[in-house]
Amino acid sequence: MSSKIQDALRSAQDQWMDWNGVEAVGQGKADGEDCIVVYVASRDLDVIKSIPAEFQGVPVQVHDAGGSIRAQSAHSGSP
Repeated sequence: MSSKIQDALRSAQDQWMDWNGVEAVGQGKADGEDCIVVYVASRDLDVIKSIPAEFQGVPVQVHDAGGSIRAQSAHSGSP
């Protein structure tokens, strides 16, 4: 991962993860190039309009997370 995407991703996470409706910010690929992927809890147009198409020179894609994302607890034992 290039330092450009690392820096942009870190900044995007710091900025957007506090927004209501933003569930996750990560790295993805768009047309074979690195991009920032923002997962939103719903197709809230106010949230989506607030997220730029490009951030610090890196393309941004918005995806519907299908609701809130919650961490799962660790499971011990066999399946």
